[in-house]
Amino acid sequence: MKVWNKIMVLLLAFSMTIAVTSCGKSGDGEMGNTGGSSSEFGFDGENVPYERLENGTVNFGSYPQTRVMDEELTALLLETVDETPSEGSEKWISYGYYADGENETEYMWYCDVIHEDVKYRAVYFEEYRPNHTFAPSSVNCQQENGYEVELVYWFQWEALNWIVLEEGDGSAFLHCNSIIDAQEYYSHRDNRVINGEKIYANNYKQSNIRKWLNEIFYETAFTAAEQRYIQSTLLDNSEKSTNPNGNPLYWNNGVNEYACEDTEDKVFLLSYEEITNPAYGFEGAAKDRNSSDYAKSQGCYFYRLTGTVKYVSPWWLRSPFYGHDDAVQNLDYYNENNYYYVHYTECGVCPALWLRL
Repeated sequence: MKVWNKIMVLLLAFSMTIAVTSCGKSGDGEMGNTGGSSSEFGFDGENVPYERLENGTVNFGSYPQTRVMDEELTALLLETVDETPSEGSEKWISYGYYADGENETEYMWYCDVIHEDVKYRAVYFEEYRPNHTFAPSSVNCQQENGYEVELVYWFQWEALNWIVLEEGDGSAFLHCNSIIDAQEYYSHRDNRVINGEKIYANNYKQSNIRKWLNEIFYETAFTAAEQRYIQSTLLDNSEKSTNPNGNPLYWNNGVNEYACEDTEDKVFLLSYEEITNPAYGFEGAAKDRNSSDYAKSQGCYFYRLTGTVKYVSPWWLRSPFYGHDDAVQNLDYYNENNYYYVHYTECGVCPALWLRL
């Protein structure tokens, strides 16, 4: 990450200064991913890049999360990105999101900056992100979540908080305590052939979301030091992982023909078998995951009705739905196992990983 000349910072010590990172995909430098000062989100007493909290959760990595509402601060930040992407500024990076079935049209961008050792992400879009990849840009969840076109919104990078599902033998199985983003599972509903093999649209191994988790998110959310603590995990993607109790009432007499081969990943989505494992505690409200402000800016659906239903969002599982070759199981806002079609962009991402302790 590039910062302005430190000599200039010293000369302007008594004035408000802003350090600007190169606005590419983050993850190259140590400073850029801390989300705050090292004393706030840095290494703990054992010199490891995670922090155990009193409530049993773990802070590890960082990502843009909370929207910045302070008008004075946003004005200062805006001075570093005074040109909008449509004016040809090189400071902005396109998300490369789909619309009308392709991702060649640029309409939504981001840029990361550092101000007083705190990292922020700017988000700007000229058109709304469609709720599925084949839809045209139109009013969708972004506007419902309070975000309008042709405005710059700022989000502070903060420590990612994780629930410990399992711990032993020097490792911990972590699941993110919130929905951090919104991404499609796969961009198309059609099956395809890879190396002579028929690949269903809901195949996890060949999915967009698996690639996004292990490349973009992995490189963005974790520094090189933190990445060394993330273990490669052999994931069970078998038919049993999609229907662990062998429920014969499911489509096709309980047989899920869309299960794919196992994968080895750094970061991944949970399977249906994992969220129904009693040892992991996914019962009732424990399934709830609130979406971050940043996830809402990306178009994550946010259920708002009051009453017995909480203000939560749906989040993807990696297990294919048993009834359609273009649908994947998810946890909906009623805490029930449901499904979304693979090309929908409004379902939340709630990652998991194994951490070396």
